[in-house]
Amino acid sequence: ILFINTTSTFEDITAYLWSFGNGNLSTQRDPLYLYPTFGTFEVTLQATTFGQCINTATDTVVIHPLPATAFTFDNVCLYDPLQLENLSTIPFGTVSYNWSFGDSTTGAGEDIAHFYNLPGNYFVNLLATSGEGCTDDTTLGVEIFPVPEANFVLTDVCRDTMAGITNTTTISSGTNSYTWNLGDGSSSADVDPNYTYSQDGDFDISLLAVSDEGCRDSISKEITIFAIPEVDFSFEAVCFGIPTELENGTTINTGFVASYQWNLGDQSFSFDEDASHLYAAAGPYSVNLLATSNFGCASDTTIALRVNPFPEVAFSFDNECVGNPVQFRNNSEIDFGTMTYDWELGNDSSSVQSSPVQSYIFHGFYPVQLTA
Repeated sequence: ILFINTTSTFEDITAYLWSFGNGNLSTQRDPLYLYPTFGTFEVTLQATTFGQCINTATDTVVIHPLPATAFTFDNVCLYDPLQLENLSTIPFGTVSYNWSFGDSTTGAGEDIAHFYNLPGNYFVNLLATSGEGCTDDTTLGVEIFPVPEANFVLTDVCRDTMAGITNTTTISSGTNSYTWNLGDGSSSADVDPNYTYSQDGDFDISLLAVSDEGCRDSISKEITIFAIPEVDFSFEAVCFGIPTELENGTTINTGFVASYQWNLGDQSFSFDEDASHLYAAAGPYSVNLLATSNFGCASDTTIALRVNPFPEVAFSFDNECVGNPVQFRNNSEIDFGTMTYDWELGNDSSSVQSSPVQSYIFHGFYPVQLTA
């Protein structure tokens, strides 16, 4: 405080003595004094003339308290409010507060929250003004962390094929970790999950991206897993010279089967739904059926079938006298497989043996037939 001396006299004044009310003194005419504490003080000025005449004047000085500014905060992620907690104090009286957030915006109030439009470092200033106009301010640096922008690209695929999931998440600085929910109870922490769905259908895939500062963003999208044909076919074994009828039993959960391709095992092919084929030779054949859906999903199966050869039936015997046993010799042959036999011996007798023996009680001719 600058004290202005307005003393007047007809004699020269030889000395001034100021008492500031707190034990401190000054002999200057117009002293400048800084009170170390607030309060109410009785200030006395004593003036002495050349003739040792002394007079005094007293007045009251009020020193108002200063606010002591302070605030605290936690650095936050972009899009989250920066919560500024005011810790300022003043012994008595009222205080108003004005904030400067370092992004060309301001605010007023004791505690305040502020949203920043961009990540980065900012200097926040708090100015406290008492009811008597006394001021104090504090400036602190804050950091607004960048937030990941979670995103990914999906490609619909067939069941049992690796799903096309490409992570396109970005962040302006720092690193991210990822948590995937793949929609079927499975999860992954990979950047780009390599995952194959075992069921067809629509699945909601969600991605949570978390930065190294704990800032989060998430996104969900739907992937379609196309059904694949469940390929099957049936047939009945046939003998050589008879067409093999191949009955298609293929099914599909959704969509439809758009095309079929039969590989009949003898370098022959068919593109019909059901195939009928006459093989040029008896024997085993591996038949493959490939089915393709309207979404291009393909599946196949291979089943072995056999075209059976006809037996070459022959037998021999020696004519015998009545009552003597006749030995029938079975000379039948077949390229592969086994045979059963049915003998009609011409006398109302029959046999299933390979080479039966039969006695005849009457002489004559007997028609004998062997079926193999």
